[in-house]
Amino acid sequence: MQLNSLDATYYFMAVLLNVSKPLKMFFFFDITTKFKNKSEKIKKHYFEIKEYETTGLKKHSWIDTYRRYSVSKKDTNVNYIGRLSDQDTHRLVKFLRKTAKK
Repeated sequence: MQLNSLDATYYFMAVLLNVSKPLKMFFFFDITTKFKNKSEKIKKHYFEIKEYETTGLKKHSWIDTYRRYSVSKKDTNVNYIGRLSDQDTHRLVKFLRKTAKK
């Protein structure tokens, strides 16, 4: 997955990464509000959405990057809900690059 240009949009409480237009797949991560009681090992995989209110989320939320999902674009009907801020999107790219190196 190339992270040069990233469209981080969320749908049904999941962040959808439209990494590159020519790809035939959508990649996505779950969004959660449950962070506080997670173990430190699990928390390392959670990315904080700092500007959650401006994106339309009602609660402080995190992106669970531990597991990435994918679906075919042609077999998926996606309903747009909101979009991460440019700052959070930039931070998410840096976070994913950093965690990919481990």
